[in-house]
Amino acid sequence: MLSLYAAVLILSVLLLLLGQALLAAPLLAVQILYKLIAPFIVRDWRNPVILSNLAIAAVHCVTLAGLWSGLRL
Repeated sequence: MLSLYAAVLILSVLLLLLGQALLAAPLLAVQILYKLIAPFIVRDWRNPVILSNLAIAAVHCVTLAGLWSGLRL
C-alpha cells in the first residue's frame, strides 16, 4: 500500500510542476477506485480512515467531473 501512496505522491507533484491539470484525470480515477475498494478489504465501514477515504473519493469525483466538463468546452 505504501508503494501506491508513493506513486500517487510522485505523480501528483510532477503534474503540479508541469501544470497539466487534464493529465490528472487518470490519477484521480485510480485514487477513486482504490478508496472505494478499501471498505470491502477492511470490512469496517465505521473506521475513521475508511470514512475519510470515502469523503476524499467524493471530492475527487467532483474534481474529475469538473475536468471532464473542461474537456468538452
